[in-house]
Amino acid sequence: MIGNGKDWDGRWMGTDWMSTNSCCGRVSVVVPIYRQEQTVAEDLCRIDDSMSEWCDDYEIIAVVDGLIDKSAEVAKNLSLKNLRVIEIQKNQGKGFAVRTGLKECTGEVVGFIDGGMDILPDAIAEGVRIVTGGADIAIGSKRHPLSDVKYPLIRRVFSLGYQGLSKGLFDLTVLDTQVGAKFMRRDVMDAVVNSLKIRGFAMDVELLALARRRGFVKFEEFPVKIDLVFTSSVSWVSVLHMLGDTIQIFWEMRVRKHYDQE
Repeated sequence: MIGNGKDWDGRWMGTDWMSTNSCCGRVSVVVPIYRQEQTVAEDLCRIDDSMSEWCDDYEIIAVVDGLIDKSAEVAKNLSLKNLRVIEIQKNQGKGFAVRTGLKECTGEVVGFIDGGMDILPDAIAEGVRIVTGGADIAIGSKRHPLSDVKYPLIRRVFSLGYQGLSKGLFDLTVLDTQVGAKFMRRDVMDAVVNSLKIRGFAMDVELLALARRRGFVKFEEFPVKIDLVFTSSVSWVSVLHMLGDTIQIFWEMRVRKHYDQE
């Protein structure tokens, strides 16, 4: 389902909502961090600044996926009272990092947003607004008609192809499964988090497919603003791993039905 994302005068609903509301209940946001010592401080501070404008009770859980640079040290040295930093000794993958963070969340609305400063933190307010409005899961989407993004043609082609694959394998009708901004109610997270297995980028599809299989079908996509013309940090090796993981999810979920046994 596509949300309209803007009110009558064209402003983002997230921004308008922030100025007039304090969010209901505690909000937990996981930020997976990988090799971002140059940007992690500004990234986490921007997220904290944004959330402090509209939420009285929140936590930011930064999960450093592999101690291969100074990302963890920089994050721990920040004076942000709502920030927790979790360190994973050896790089395990985005899916593992997000899952680790979700298990530590204490909020009534939980979710994650990618580190790296590609996605503007206004996405958090928009996602929380949609979830508190009744959606099971709010999904940031590059392909939402109101999204403001620039990314290479090859990534657009892959995104379209992967969307078709996801729809065919899992009956997912969302336009974009892979933007790193997703939010959900606590009960949705509790219903799926301990069954998630994928450590890499296909975790997003696993999360959505498993939630749908367990009866949570109110998905709503919202626009995102991505302010960097990003090059492909996802290598072709990563793409192949992602495709392999996606087939593995299908095999385990639809053929062997292992997810139904948990």
